[in-house]
Amino acid sequence: LMTMFKNFLYVLYSRFRYANYYRAVKRGMKVGKNFFGQNSIYDKNYPWLINIGNNVTITHSTILTHDESMKTKMNYTKLGVVVIGDNVFVGFNSTILPGVHIGENAIIAAGSLVTHDVDKNTVVAGVPAKQIKTVNEFFDGKYIELQQSQTLILDATNISKEMQPDIYAQLSTAHGKAYIK
Repeated sequence: LMTMFKNFLYVLYSRFRYANYYRAVKRGMKVGKNFFGQNSIYDKNYPWLINIGNNVTITHSTILTHDESMKTKMNYTKLGVVVIGDNVFVGFNSTILPGVHIGENAIIAAGSLVTHDVDKNTVVAGVPAKQIKTVNEFFDGKYIELQQSQTLILDATNISKEMQPDIYAQLSTAHGKAYIK
């Protein structure tokens, strides 16, 4: 009985935590397969103007499809469709403005303000977001980093509470890095 109650509370919490996502989908936001981004904020007024592809990750970010900055003086609201292609990663605390199309395989760096379209296979960063490299250049650099550095590679399914202090100590010295598989 206690397990059923805990499961019920978890489901209730999940629904509340991801309420914006569920509401946006119910109101017409299109989302592809293998999507992770339930913890982000989606335009509440016009979610049906958002189209998200397959294999997309959006981390604690905001997608807007309307801009009311002209409303007080001109009595107009700007609307724009937001399209996010397949295999896109949107970094933590980024904002995507109305009318933006993000091409497939793009990477949006954390904290970016995306005001214009993003070409496929590119990495953008900044406020406003600008292209800083191609996706191939990004991954080439990461492969070299993995090969040349003393990097800790961890199995995400196998990090016990007892291992955490040791991992923390290793990462604290000399700006260590870890990668989780």
